[in-house]
Amino acid sequence: MPLVSIASFSIRDADGDTKSLPIYLPDTLTLANLQSFVDDFSADLDAAIAGVIDSVSVTVAATLPGGLRTTPVAGSEVERGALLSYSVEDSSYRWSYYIPTWALAGFAGNEVVNTGVYATLITDIASGAGSGPFEPTDNKGGDLVAFIEGKKRFRK
Repeated sequence: MPLVSIASFSIRDADGDTKSLPIYLPDTLTLANLQSFVDDFSADLDAAIAGVIDSVSVTVAATLPGGLRTTPVAGSEVERGALLSYSVEDSSYRWSYYIPTWALAGFAGNEVVNTGVYATLITDIASGAGSGPFEPTDNKGGDLVAFIEGKKRFRK
């Protein structure tokens, strides 16, 4: 399956309702190409719609590294996963990531196990994986400070 990048435009109407317009693009575009597309397309879109463009986000296609699992573990379900919660810098709120198909061995009852490979992923989310300053944030750009808890969750 070919990879694609996505430019997703958020459009707001006079009632305050918003709707997304995803535009799929070839994965061969550079970041500069994507920004150029967004600049040109935004002007054309703005001229053709009655609402306003609130924001645009770009999802860049990336190639997965080799050595990853190629078939799911028997019995795994995307509906059964782990909800990992983190504190957010300068906020009284928490931010959570739902991780689908969390391994059964990664639970102790309804609690997420925070040792071994599970602790590695929990830490990667709070502090980033690999080298460099690549730390995940909440949806407002707030830094994730510390892992609070992990719970077993079922989601459709």
